Amino acid sequence: MRILHWNCQRVEKKHHKPDILLLIETKNVDSYVRKIVKEQGYKHSFVISAVGISGGLVIMWDDAVKIHFLGNPTLTNTNMYIDDVTNVFCLTYIYGNPILKYRQSHWERLIRNTAVGLYHSKPRLMLGDFNDIKDNTGKEG
Repeated sequence: MRILHWNCQRVEKKHHKPDILLLIETKNVDSYVRKIVKEQGYKHSFVISAVGISGGLVIMWDDAVKIHFLGNPTLTNTNMYIDDVTNVFCLTYIYGNPILKYRQSHWERLIRNTAVGLYHSKPRLMLGDFNDIKDNTGKEG
């Protein structure tokens, strides 16, 4: 299975098509994002609208993959079960809030969900933009 997570500000047709494509920071109206889905050749999608010219998320996939969303997908946290016939796993998409106190509450919610068993039955993959760094040595600006 191939999954591509891309923080984009524009999208072009690619030669390689992953099974699941997650685009964040789409920064466009839904009609334009749905046009991108069609151009990329995917049969299924879920769009989270941008607010003005910021944010936005689209998840695209084909019939070979089944996706079951756990709860309501949001720009900051989306949990889903992925099934491609040979594998079933939980994929958690994270977009960490750049403000520390909000990011901290987000991590606390993830820990609570884990503690109550939301992710225990299947392997789990977490991906996204955590907006967190190990230390400030590599930080510029």
